[in-house]
Amino acid sequence: MDRDRHVSEPRAGGAWDGQRYGDEYGGRYERPYAEQPPEEPAEELEPNGGIVAAIVAAGVGCAALGVCTVVAAAVTSFADFLTLYAPSGPLTGKATVATLIYLIAWVNLHARLRYRELSLFKGFLVAMALLGVGLIGTFPPFYQLFQR
Repeated sequence: MDRDRHVSEPRAGGAWDGQRYGDEYGGRYERPYAEQPPEEPAEELEPNGGIVAAIVAAGVGCAALGVCTVVAAAVTSFADFLTLYAPSGPLTGKATVATLIYLIAWVNLHARLRYRELSLFKGFLVAMALLGVGLIGTFPPFYQLFQR
């Protein structure tokens, strides 16, 4: 930068970016940052309740599949009720019931939580706990303990 040049205009954006003063100050002093644009106010967080509702509802659907699997193994009349297609047995009914429970939970939770700011981490932990219930319920050595 040429120290003998008189600087009279700011750089792009209105800031002086540390340019040195021209001849009137001997070129020794940094220009103050007084002409920077004012700071913008902090943004408000958008509600994430709909996201948490979808995550938790997925966990509810997984848990419902696990519970349906255990109950179908324990109660033969429930297994017969869940048999929607004979060649596949009660599996079609288990998947259908779990999907319906997931959809009902999702719509209900979304309606209740959509305008709230919630902790995604806590929602994730709840979903993981429900997923664990679903995995244990569909684990053959576990549900075979209840088989008649």
